[in-house]
Amino acid sequence: RAAINAGIIVLAALLAWFFRGNSKLLYSCNGLSGDTEIPTGVYSCNLTLGNGCHIFIDSTYKGGVARQGNTEITRLPSGALLYKRTYAGIDNDTTRQMFNTITTSAGDQYQVILPDGSRVRLNAASSIRFPVEFSTTERIVTLQGEAFFDVKPNKAAPFYVNAGNTEIRALGTSFNVNAYSENTIATLLSGSLEVRNNGDIVRLKPGQEAIVGFEQTTESKPLITVHPADTAKAVSWKKVVRVYRNVPLKAFVSDIGRWYDLEMLHTKCIPD
Repeated sequence: RAAINAGIIVLAALLAWFFRGNSKLLYSCNGLSGDTEIPTGVYSCNLTLGNGCHIFIDSTYKGGVARQGNTEITRLPSGALLYKRTYAGIDNDTTRQMFNTITTSAGDQYQVILPDGSRVRLNAASSIRFPVEFSTTERIVTLQGEAFFDVKPNKAAPFYVNAGNTEIRALGTSFNVNAYSENTIATLLSGSLEVRNNGDIVRLKPGQEAIVGFEQTTESKPLITVHPADTAKAVSWKKVVRVYRNVPLKAFVSDIGRWYDLEMLHTKCIPD
């Protein structure tokens, strides 16, 4: 009996060592560890220029894509679209009135380097609209869906994200915005962030998130709540392995549908 007990203890120790030493094997996909960002070079997007022209961008595009005013649009080897001012000649006010829109379809992600050098990574079924050249006093973009922002610092020109019922103000910071539903969730990873909604203003610290929704009243009064954020979960959509912790079933089903391009039926029947 003593020998059997000793054998069980040794076996348990060996199993614990094996799984602990090979934990990356349990959280990996196609040879990439779970905490690795999904390479965006294989994905595609739709680019709508200021003149209404639509361009489908995929991995076959190499180098120059288009030119808008003073700005040249280039697809980098990584797959990101780079907006870079290359020459003068067109009046700045005219250029700033040119807006481009980048849209991803279900199952796609894409990255864009904005005219100011800020980086934006779009999640599936999302779009971002921005001027080809930002003004010297402010930088404003409009988001539908979800995106991760890494904003280049510029105190003279704050960076604004308009998403659903929310205005988000940043100077130089990294944050995630989820605006798939009527509730907008802003999660701050570094720097500082200001979230506004109809006169309500909150300031976030790293590791916090603001949820902007509506109270169920006759006046539909806006409501902003601040909570400690699970930052790993908030940005897991960029990673090889996605993380779902304490996620409402309705949100989980909607996310799976967007990523796998599935039509989810009767989602309104799912309890909140």
